Amino acid sequence: MNKIDLTKYSPPQTYLLLNPKDYSIKECFKYCVMDLILKKVLSIELVENYSESLNTSFTYKYIKKGKHFNSYETNLYETHFTSVFTDETDQIQARYFAKAVMESSLKRISNLRNDILKTEPIVNRLNPSWAFWWNRNLKLDSTGKKQANSIRQILNTIESEIQHLASTDKEKALSKLKSLGNNFLLIPGFDQNMLEDFETLFKEIDKDSARSDGYGIGCSYWIGCDTGNTLDFSDFADVGCSSGCSSGCGGGCSGCSGCGGCS
Repeated sequence: MNKIDLTKYSPPQTYLLLNPKDYSIKECFKYCVMDLILKKVLSIELVENYSESLNTSFTYKYIKKGKHFNSYETNLYETHFTSVFTDETDQIQARYFAKAVMESSLKRISNLRNDILKTEPIVNRLNPSWAFWWNRNLKLDSTGKKQANSIRQILNTIESEIQHLASTDKEKALSKLKSLGNNFLLIPGFDQNMLEDFETLFKEIDKDSARSDGYGIGCSYWIGCDTGNTLDFSDFADVGCSSGCSSGCGGGCSGCSGCGGCS
């Protein structure tokens, strides 16, 4: 089966990967949608070779050169990224990869060509310290506020609807989510191609949401619990699994087939 490459839309999965217990599947989806907006509407360059860097477990060769954070900011983010690791080697690798992600994010923000992104950003939710940097350096004009509010309203609706994906009425929820795509056409810069991306995304959700082989929604694409990832997920037994399945998931999604599969 041909799969849409969700990794190219979802840099926040790095945060999800490092501390997945903090995030639900609906949050993973919302962050993916936000980055899809950023990529299509703002033409922001995302992290290159992103999925490869995840699959090689924070390999140094993917560290990007660019503008560096000051020592206070660097230490702050390094602490956040390494806090979930107990092994010293993993902490060192995570620290280097954290710098790469921070610098890439900073580059993306500095290259904005309009005010759409200047809403409540993903990073505010992922790491509170981002909010200080963001609010200190970016300001909204009236047009930006209107566009930001439009995006926020749509994302709030998606966040609400995505909660129903794990319910028994999954088809109805998916149908309603698909209809939300039309709302994005009201946003300046949003075109039919982006709507088609959404339709493809929803089809993949429909196909993969009931699978139990590690490739369902919320698994290999967003959280990294596929068998090809070199990180040990044994401590995150409930990640990516349906409601009521937390006790039987093992180190990812491979053990979920008897209790509902991957959500």
